[in-house]
Amino acid sequence: MRNKAGTILGISFLISTMALTAPCYAQFNFFKKAQNKGDEPVEVTADQIEYLKGKQKVVGTGNVVVVHGSDYLYADYAEVNTETKTAFAKGHVVLVQGAMHLVGPEVTYDFKTHTGTFPDGKFASAPFFGSGSDIEQLSKNKARLRNGFITTCDLPHNPHYGVSAKKAIIYFDDKIVAENCFVEVLGKRVFWWPYLTIPLNGHAPFTVKPGYSDDMGAYALVSKGFSINKNIGGQLHYDYRSKRGHAVGADADYDSGILGNGFIRTYYARDERSPDYKASDPNNHRIEDDRYWLKWYHRANIDDYTRAVVEYNRLHDRYVLKDFFEKEYRSEADPKTYLEVVRNTERYGVFVNVEKRVNHFVDTVERLPEVRFNWNNQEIGNSNIYYQNETSIVSFNQKFAHSSIDNDVVRGDFFNEIEYPTKIGFIHVDPYLNARQDYYNKNKYGKENITRNVAGGGVDASTRFFRLFDVSGDKFGFEYNQIRHILEPSVSYRSVREVSVLKDTLFSMDSIDTIDDLDVVTFGLRNKIQTKRFIGGELRRVDLLSTAQYLNYEFNREEAGGSKWIEFLTEVEFRPYTWLIMYHKNIWDMIRDQFKEAEFDVEIQGSEKWHFYLSHKFVDERATNDPSSLLTMDAEYTINDLWKIGGYIRHEFDTAKTEEWEIRFKRDLHCWNLEFGVNRTNNDEDKVDWSVFFEMVLKAFPDYNLKSGHRAEFSRARFGDLIGGESLPAGVSGA
Repeated sequence: MRNKAGTILGISFLISTMALTAPCYAQFNFFKKAQNKGDEPVEVTADQIEYLKGKQKVVGTGNVVVVHGSDYLYADYAEVNTETKTAFAKGHVVLVQGAMHLVGPEVTYDFKTHTGTFPDGKFASAPFFGSGSDIEQLSKNKARLRNGFITTCDLPHNPHYGVSAKKAIIYFDDKIVAENCFVEVLGKRVFWWPYLTIPLNGHAPFTVKPGYSDDMGAYALVSKGFSINKNIGGQLHYDYRSKRGHAVGADADYDSGILGNGFIRTYYARDERSPDYKASDPNNHRIEDDRYWLKWYHRANIDDYTRAVVEYNRLHDRYVLKDFFEKEYRSEADPKTYLEVVRNTERYGVFVNVEKRVNHFVDTVERLPEVRFNWNNQEIGNSNIYYQNETSIVSFNQKFAHSSIDNDVVRGDFFNEIEYPTKIGFIHVDPYLNARQDYYNKNKYGKENITRNVAGGGVDASTRFFRLFDVSGDKFGFEYNQIRHILEPSVSYRSVREVSVLKDTLFSMDSIDTIDDLDVVTFGLRNKIQTKRFIGGELRRVDLLSTAQYLNYEFNREEAGGSKWIEFLTEVEFRPYTWLIMYHKNIWDMIRDQFKEAEFDVEIQGSEKWHFYLSHKFVDERATNDPSSLLTMDAEYTINDLWKIGGYIRHEFDTAKTEEWEIRFKRDLHCWNLEFGVNRTNNDEDKVDWSVFFEMVLKAFPDYNLKSGHRAEFSRARFGDLIGGESLPAGVSGA
C-alpha cells in the first residue's frame, strides 16, 4: 500500500476584443507578392499618405492602419520604412496581435523581428488588463512589462484589485510571469509574493477554500495554478482538514497537437479517519490509512472520422471520491478504465474497446477486447430495400467486488436487418425483417460451443396531418402569429421469434444476452401546436405545446398470464411564454395499475427579476433497486442591482428526509460576485452537517475564486430547444 501511495506522490511531484475601424481614403502596398513567410506585404491606409522616395519612407496622417501579416497597427500618425519594415507611430496607438492588444501614446516597432517599445504602455488580453511605465515587445508573442499593474477589473481608473509587479514577462495566449509582486485591493497592498505565474489558459493562479464541516473539521483547501507553456498547465493542491489530516495533489492539462490532448490528476491523503472498507460497516469503523486517486484521460482525433480515447482511474477505495471529490462522485461513482478506438463514416463504423478492472472493490464486466463493425443502413442499388449489419466479437470477464470468482465467456454476434420503406396513400409504412446468430464458447453450466439463432421483424406505420389557423394577436402577454396544429398518429409491431437458446442458461453480460421472445404492438399519438414569434428581430416558428402518448399491448406475456396491455407512456412539454417551461413524463404500469416512473419539471424566469425551478422525480420500487420520490426546488430573487437572495431544498419523500437545504445571498462587487449563506445536509449515514459558506467569484474568470464551506449542487432538467417547426414533408395531408 505504501508503494502505491508513493507512486501517486511521485507523479504529483513530477507534474509539480477590441474592435477598431478606420475610414480608408488612401492606401500604399509596398510588396505586391510575398516571397516567403518572413516577407509578407506591408499595407498602409490613412486619410493622407505621403511617399518619401529618397528615404524609402511612407508617412500616414489620420486614421492610420498598418498591416503586416497578422499584425495590425492603428495610430493617428505613422512613419513606415519600406526597406527595413520599421515604423514609428504616435497618437492613440494600438498594436493588435491575435488576442493581445498593446496600447500607448507612441511606439517604435519592427515588423520583421516583432520588437518594439511602448512608453507608458497598456495591454489587454481578455479578460486581463494591464499597464506599466513601459512595455517592450521582445519577440513574437512575448513582451516585458516594467513597473506594471495587472487586473481583470475593467474600471479605467482605480481598479478594485490587481497585482503590481516590478517586472513581468507576458507570453501571449499562455501566461504572465511576474516578479516582486503585491496583491492590491482598493489601492492598498495586502499581500507580497516574490514570484507569481498567472496562467492565461484558464487555471486560477491561486485559490483558497477555508471552512468547517462536522466530518472534516476546520479545513483549508489551497491550489496554485501553473503554466509551463501554452500547451501544458495545471494546478498544485495542498489540503488540510483538522479531523482528517493532510493531502496533496497535482493536476495537469496538456495539448500535444496531432497526438491529442488530455489531463492527469493525482491526489494523496494521509486520512486519519478513513472508512475501513474491509469492515461490514465502513463508515462506522474508522482507521488511519493512505488514500489516493490517479486519473489519466487522453483523446486523439486521428482523422475526421476516427478518434482514440484512453482513460485510467486508480482509486484506493470506493469512498475516496465521495469524501474528497463530491462533484465527481455524483457524476460517476465508479469511474472506469478503458481504451477505445472509434471510426464512423457515412457508410460504416468500427469500434474497438478494451475495458479492464483496476479497482478490486467494484463489480465490472471486462471486455478483453470488444471489436464491432457496423454497416450503416443503406439502399441496395435502386431497389428501395435497405440493409444494415452489426458484427461483433467480445471476450467478457465478469468480476465481482472483493471476490476471486469471475465468469468469462467469448461471444460472437452477427446481426442483419432489411427494410422496405414505402408509402400507401398518405401513410408511411416501413416493414423490416432481422436475424441474429450468436456463438458462445460456453454457457453457465459449462456446456461448450453454444450457437443461438434469433429471428424477428415488424412494421412501423405513421402519417401526419396539419391545420393552419390564420390568427394573430397578443393577449395577456401571449404573442401568436398564426397557429399550426400537427397531428402524428402511428402504430408499430415488433416481434422476436425463434430464440433457440433460453436466456437463463447464458451469462448475462449485456442486453444481447437477455433477448427473449417478444410480441408487442405500440400505438402512438404525437401532437404539436406551433406559432411564430419575433426572436432576434426575425419572425421564427416556435413550439408552444408538444405531447406524445404511447400505449403498449403485448401478446402472450408470461409474467402477466397472457396477452395484456402493458404500459402507457405520456410526455408533455409546454412553453406558452419565453419565460415559462413545463415538462411532464410518466409511465403507467397497466398490469399493476400504478405509476412506474413519473417526472415533473417547471422553470420560470421572471423578467430577469426572479427565477424559480421545481422538479419532482418518482421511481417505483418494483422498477429499480433504488426507489425514489425526490423533490428539488431552487429560487432566486433580485432585490436591486447589487443584491440577490435565493434558496434551495431537496427532499426525499420515500425516506421522509430533507436531504439538503440552503439559504444564500449574492452581492455584485463589479468585477466579483460575492455569495454567502448557510447549508444543511443530511448525508447517507443520517448525520446532519451544518455549513456556513461564502464564495467570491471573479466574473471574468470564474475559476479564480475564494470559497469556504459546502454549497448545494444539482443538475436542472434538459429542456428541448425553443425553436421548432420542422418542415412538413411532401404529400402530408392538410385540413
